[in-house]
Amino acid sequence: MPLPDPKGPIIDLGLSNHIIPSGIHVGVPSDYITTIMPQGLSELDNLPKDRPLSIEICNPMPRTYTVAVQVEGVSSGDADKYLFSGNKKQGKLVRLQDITEYGDLLKRAAEWLQRFPCDGVVVPLRGGIKPFTQLDVLTEFKHAPCWLPFTQGANYLNRDQIRDILKQYVEPRMIDGSARFVVIDTADSGHSSHALATILKELHSDFPSSAKWNVDFLLFFESEEGRKPCPPLSRSIPTLNTDRLRFRVYACGTTSLLAEDWDEALGVKATWDSNGKPHIAVIPSKGRIVVQSHNGSLKEYETERLDQFVDELLATEVSDAVVTDAQMKYERDVWQNYRREQA
Repeated sequence: MPLPDPKGPIIDLGLSNHIIPSGIHVGVPSDYITTIMPQGLSELDNLPKDRPLSIEICNPMPRTYTVAVQVEGVSSGDADKYLFSGNKKQGKLVRLQDITEYGDLLKRAAEWLQRFPCDGVVVPLRGGIKPFTQLDVLTEFKHAPCWLPFTQGANYLNRDQIRDILKQYVEPRMIDGSARFVVIDTADSGHSSHALATILKELHSDFPSSAKWNVDFLLFFESEEGRKPCPPLSRSIPTLNTDRLRFRVYACGTTSLLAEDWDEALGVKATWDSNGKPHIAVIPSKGRIVVQSHNGSLKEYETERLDQFVDELLATEVSDAVVTDAQMKYERDVWQNYRREQA
């Protein structure tokens, strides 16, 4: 497994990724079957340095599995009655077909990230945490992210502090005055992404006039069957371009973002204290979730770590998207080929 960027993240938030590269799996998050369990990776650690593994993309799975208790099972014929029964303990509904669509979108986004290397990744919190959790694995942990506390960023709150965090992250990553950065975030109205682009433009003006930046926004947004376009304010970000600063927006529309503004499923709170310093905290994420299968039946789960359970559901579909793509290379293939070569 590639080592993290030696420059490291600008702020150590303790947000270690519980989704890691692995072998193939089948089943729901509580029923994985694996051909490779990479925990420890002792054999990989001892590989000759002159023969590193080359992995294009890999399929993700949890480091440890979240305990989730099934509290209800409902057939497809009774699904509507159950969903509209007014049960106050009932969890939020997620559909496997939406998760499958989101998983395939993340796989394609990871391919794009690997095809066009960048010097740094900015992840606004909290919107960017879910997609980056998966993309971090799929791109083999190549990017030490800038975890950017950007709650209410559209209101330009703590603007100076945000600029300082970005400046500390950007400066050591500029090569000969040039750099390419990627912002990974979710979008609703587009106000926050446009505000961040404006702050980045202001920051760019602080650097020598020879500095050239390319900043790509990879924005995930909800679009029912592709009918809803990318938010207008996000689409307008390239109007901020100058001769030496180029913004591009890559709009990734999907039916559901699963955890947008769902505190328990996000599991992270990003605020600022009275001294203007960022405060990132893992919040209690106990809760319930109703998972609707492709055939319409329902299963309701209760778990102490709803945030991780949602990650695992998504990782399952991302992994399936990788494994079923004949053009993809992933860790199981590389591992097996290496073992054959050594035999």
